[in-house]
Amino acid sequence: MTISLSQVASVVLVLAVVYYIMSMIVSGVTKWVLELFETRGKILEDFLKNNLVNAASAGKKFSIEELKKLPQINSLRPVRYAAGGLGRLFGKTKLSDRVERIEPKVLVDALFDLEGTAADWRDKVKNVIGLLPDSIPNISGKPTPFETKSALEKIVDQNYYTFDQWREKLETHFGSVMDQAAQQFGALAKTRVLWFSLILAFALGVDSIQIAGRAWYDPQLTKKADTYAQSILQSEETQDEQQADLEALYGTLDDMAVINLPWAVQAEAKNGSGQTETTIISYPWYVQPPLEADSPYQDLVSPYTKWSLSQPYGLWLLLRLLGLIITGIAVSQGSSFWYDIIRQIKGEQKKADAATGETPGAVTGEIVQAQGGYYAPPPPPRDEEPPRE
Repeated sequence: MTISLSQVASVVLVLAVVYYIMSMIVSGVTKWVLELFETRGKILEDFLKNNLVNAASAGKKFSIEELKKLPQINSLRPVRYAAGGLGRLFGKTKLSDRVERIEPKVLVDALFDLEGTAADWRDKVKNVIGLLPDSIPNISGKPTPFETKSALEKIVDQNYYTFDQWREKLETHFGSVMDQAAQQFGALAKTRVLWFSLILAFALGVDSIQIAGRAWYDPQLTKKADTYAQSILQSEETQDEQQADLEALYGTLDDMAVINLPWAVQAEAKNGSGQTETTIISYPWYVQPPLEADSPYQDLVSPYTKWSLSQPYGLWLLLRLLGLIITGIAVSQGSSFWYDIIRQIKGEQKKADAATGETPGAVTGEIVQAQGGYYAPPPPPRDEEPPRE
């Protein structure tokens, strides 16, 4: 069998479009959960408590509550929709109880304001330096002594720097502390994204191995993916707007027939005698359908599907789980990653078309300009589409 690079690119494009759409759903859900529980603000406050308050606990009146009362910090509280995001429906908003981001310059300015009672500016500098952490975590997570702190304390009285120069230096050092807080939040967010991606993959039953097998032999699926890819690249909607339209995102996946829900999908129709007959259109993703030539759910164009259905249930289920896990891991890479993959594949396809003198329509079918979402590209005729699993 000859393997064509263009055919491989078409299969990858199908998977990239599926992963992009699913990652948009995951990104929207993750963002909503993190905002609902104010995770970023909680991590920042806990980080400042562990790295600033403990260092100044001996005889120093400093607390996160006092810091948040300062106007330059209090004004940084973000505006959120009320009632856990449901306020979007009524236009009601509220100020968050936590500050999520603090620029190093603003933090240092606030810390100097807390030291307003110091008679000498050197005492102010010493007290602010004392708020720096005594140790910082290394790559392994173990604390490493922050030697810069002790070095700074020794040279305060030597008049090497003016007060303004000290402010600039402290902004740099406190900036590293804030970067660590941002990295801690980023690590937590990536973990949440991975888990939500796996949950979504299992909830929708999106099997990467099965999709790749279908895309290799199903020109209708590759045409749909090409059309949706073009719509994605030409869309003028912001990422937030696309994430909010969950119905359109789900509709795209359903139109590509890549969803296999955890429950059976049935259809009722009346036969010639007027009696109602129930036909199973799609089995749950964890149920192995019977291998029958006239089955309405069987993928007739994918040899992989036919082969997998002929295997023992244990092997079939193992392959199914592997395909779902691959989907979850791939989706967790994020929409930006898969957007770049789609753009690169489409760019290479355009170069190949220009080199051969062919138009995109001659290879992938007519490209239809998207109008307000992913529903714009019309699906191919139903009589040409292979039955869904």
